[in-house]
Amino acid sequence: LGNFSLYCARQIVEAFDGQLIYAGGDDVLAMLPAPKAVDCAIALQLVFRGLDPAHNGASRAVQEKIAELFDFPAPGFIRCKQGTGKGDHCRPNWPLMVMGPKSTASVGIAIGHVRSPMQDVIQAAREAEHAAKEVKENGIEKGALALRILKRSGESVEFATRFDSGVLGVWSEIAFHGDQLKGRFIYRFLQKLRPVLATVADGRAAWCKTWHNGDIDLHLIATEELKHSLKQQTDLKREDAERWAAVLQSLDPKNFLHFWMARAFLNRLDSTGKETDS
Repeated sequence: LGNFSLYCARQIVEAFDGQLIYAGGDDVLAMLPAPKAVDCAIALQLVFRGLDPAHNGASRAVQEKIAELFDFPAPGFIRCKQGTGKGDHCRPNWPLMVMGPKSTASVGIAIGHVRSPMQDVIQAAREAEHAAKEVKENGIEKGALALRILKRSGESVEFATRFDSGVLGVWSEIAFHGDQLKGRFIYRFLQKLRPVLATVADGRAAWCKTWHNGDIDLHLIATEELKHSLKQQTDLKREDAERWAAVLQSLDPKNFLHFWMARAFLNRLDSTGKETDS
């Protein structure tokens, strides 16, 4: 834990244009540009476990950033390539032991307007971290990320997923294809899908808890609608929609909708150039 907080956390945060506020043991608090927050979280949890991003499904952006900072001589060990203090003389020249592949890390991200009260954004990040620790997939707990977006209207959007679910890989792909998926694509897709996934629970409007509503396979409907939307509004292939939908099936319908809503929000920020912190 000491090796991670002393030699790793600051380098990783700053590689993604962020600013480290605190690192002690397994606790890290940092501010980052909103579009880079998820990639930074992925990088932090991989280095925390001593896993090379090149062999663990990380995006190219994460692989390139971490390759500049560390070597991975063996699972659970890292070697620093750059100085970690005031100069290169502060760089350890021996392999550092970190927590190892059997450990997990949970991350909470809050994205708010640059002028939002800092204490509110930090509290939202803490709540997102608690949500990440409650994620269970196939009976496995922890090792997850939760992302919460705080809109100035007071509305919040949040989804949570395990790091090894593949969902964050789809997130990165959609960001890579941002030029084609900006505009109204996601909003039109959601406009068609919301009525399908809406239900009533205890007399109140809610989202379906599973992908099956009686004999109706809601995931099949979502997949076909995604294929149709991509074909009508982008140059992306049908295979992309099928692969994305298969991976995103690990999310329940509410998280599925919030995943796309969060992605649409960040796409809009990228297009308008407005400043945000996360």
